[in-house]
Amino acid sequence: MSVCLPAKFSYRNSLEWVTAFITCLLVLGVIQTFIIGRHFIIPTAILAFVILLGNLTTYAFMGRLWAKKIVFWLYLIFTSHLFFALFWAKKYREILEQAFVPSFTITFILFAFLLIQYNRKNRLFIRSK
Repeated sequence: MSVCLPAKFSYRNSLEWVTAFITCLLVLGVIQTFIIGRHFIIPTAILAFVILLGNLTTYAFMGRLWAKKIVFWLYLIFTSHLFFALFWAKKYREILEQAFVPSFTITFILFAFLLIQYNRKNRLFIRSK
């Protein structure tokens, strides 16, 4: 079975592209930790997560509704985390100082917009008759 990834970015597969990018970064991190860091146990655990995330992304790109719903819920949790971090995060605020509020607000608005569009374009929670 071959996977044919979409050639362009659209709201229908926007979260899949973000997840694919994160998966690629995690793969590079695992490789760096194996080769340069010479660690083996933790990167293997991360690699298992990367494989699951990569497969989830692939099935979502293929249009499987169950995979799209899981991707949606993962990003809903992440977006909720961003929202609550705006009010109660201490560590992020210490690290980013003056850049905290603008960066987290922009990121929250971006992901909230993508979630709304992703749900609308994929019709995730509309029953078919």
